[in-house]
Amino acid sequence: MGRDQLLEDFPWFVLSPPRRLTIGDLMAGVVLAALGCALWAVALHSPWSDDKRTAFGIVTLISLGVPLAQWGLAGIKSRRPRSGLETSLGFLSYFLAMVAYICLFVLAIGFPEGGGLVALTMLVLVIYRTTWD
Repeated sequence: MGRDQLLEDFPWFVLSPPRRLTIGDLMAGVVLAALGCALWAVALHSPWSDDKRTAFGIVTLISLGVPLAQWGLAGIKSRRPRSGLETSLGFLSYFLAMVAYICLFVLAIGFPEGGGLVALTMLVLVIYRTTWD
């Protein structure tokens, strides 16, 4: 058992203190709430049919859920350096990135009023999650 193996098996998450709520978290929550309200207003006040509103909502949820799923995938640890798990997780992460790109493309083409707001919301989510303590 080498030194690297000891460091990898050490339960750091048990010894780390719990994350505290900061003013930055509250500010990110306010920004996300404002962007969500703007998206809601765009969907409600637009001259779209009910089917088009439903499609906008589904594509928006998918495109906002994909970065959160990728964040969860990035936290999965693999035990062996050359395992098939790492390869499959990398492929799945790449696939999710392509799904996010396609969803943003569909939003930009099909729903130009709300596509920019969804892209801005995704950007705020990504910045918030990458600056997570």
